[in-house]
Amino acid sequence: NLASLFFFFFLLPFPDTCGLQQDAMKIFSSSHTFDHPWEQVTAANWRKYPNPFNPSVQATDVLARNVDDKGSLHTHRLITTDWNLPGWLRRMVGLKPTLVSEHSEVDSRSKSLLMRSVNMSFNNILTVEERIEYKADANDSSKTVMTQEARVTAGYGFTRFENAITDFIASNAKKGREALEHVIFALEKDIHTLEQDMRDLAHHLSPQPSRASCESSARPPVPHQEDRR
Repeated sequence: NLASLFFFFFLLPFPDTCGLQQDAMKIFSSSHTFDHPWEQVTAANWRKYPNPFNPSVQATDVLARNVDDKGSLHTHRLITTDWNLPGWLRRMVGLKPTLVSEHSEVDSRSKSLLMRSVNMSFNNILTVEERIEYKADANDSSKTVMTQEARVTAGYGFTRFENAITDFIASNAKKGREALEHVIFALEKDIHTLEQDMRDLAHHLSPQPSRASCESSARPPVPHQEDRR
């Protein structure tokens, strides 16, 4: 209702961005180098959610997946997120979980993973377009370079959202990197456990010397007749 809208847009302490024009844009960009090979980082990316660092992400659903003629893997996912606002404020302004459409492309030949996402909810108020790319470090194959860029565009009358959303993305960028490191560590632990289990299984299945052969090998040799003389 109008009272709720008045409260949300005029009483909440959003940064003063009234000087922005209609459809103004805010851009956030960052880069980070992971001390892990590209294969490991991209494998962890698909297992990133859920994690304790990004509890706002509620679900990820694969809508489509295919491999093109060049061998690149294309995936379309629907991501459900929840803005971390107090419950009373959520009920007052009617905010619901946000749906995000994500398209990704994995090129194993050039060792590149490119993800593009845009919000499907509230896009009549503002649009958040995000681009994240993971590429193998050209100078060190044991490292992966991540670049991230987000463009926040608000419609007329909603430009005060832009700074708030941009700051939110910036604060979440660090959490996202920590989450990926968390998943990578978990994968390394799982791999180590699996390798140990395989070694134990191989040892269990390997032929063991029989008891009779062990006893016969333990007996002293019987002397020949000539030795008894």
